[in-house]
Amino acid sequence: MIEKIVDCAIERSITTSDTLLSDEFIYEIVVQKKPCYRSWSPSLKVKLLLNYPDVLEMEVLNLIQDYLSEKSNLLNHEIIHLLQISSDLSQRFQSVLSDHIIQFSSWKLIQLEQSIQQYLRVLPLFESCQQEIEKASFYQVETHRLLDIIRNYIYNGSMLHVSNRRNEVWCLSLTFHRFLWYCVYQLIQWTQNKNAPWTTQSISIG
Repeated sequence: MIEKIVDCAIERSITTSDTLLSDEFIYEIVVQKKPCYRSWSPSLKVKLLLNYPDVLEMEVLNLIQDYLSEKSNLLNHEIIHLLQISSDLSQRFQSVLSDHIIQFSSWKLIQLEQSIQQYLRVLPLFESCQQEIEKASFYQVETHRLLDIIRNYIYNGSMLHVSNRRNEVWCLSLTFHRFLWYCVYQLIQWTQNKNAPWTTQSISIG
């Protein structure tokens, strides 16, 4: 019964922009010892997470806690399965996770980010960057092309969320091991040559 009520309320709020479910009600179905929403259909869970940011943030923090404490296999975590069926949820999840990675400054969370991208690879930005890196030679990556992709992503959206998209890009860039190797390699090469100029290519890498 509760599942049907929530489904109808969310559908109505999508079409009318009216929030029919109170924060107290959402809290009760999500935070209780045995949350009833765990038994709901995946599609309804996705709707709930997309329409109630606090619930999504709670799930992100739960995933972070489980990952850091190694309580469960990442692939067995429910949120991962939900991300695989909804690109919109994946995008929202990526934004929230990136903000927390910046906030906590933990390399273990970078590893979490790497694992999630490895399993999902559903975000257009990830795919675009990955294609550029894969078609480059091992010792040469076209950083200017990557910068164009990144700039377009950051500045083509709402100005209100520029900082969030910057966080996403920074975290995403750390998931490409080959690109990181290339950047480190080129910077080391530059430092070993005392007469090497700081070129536009160096700026792109740095």
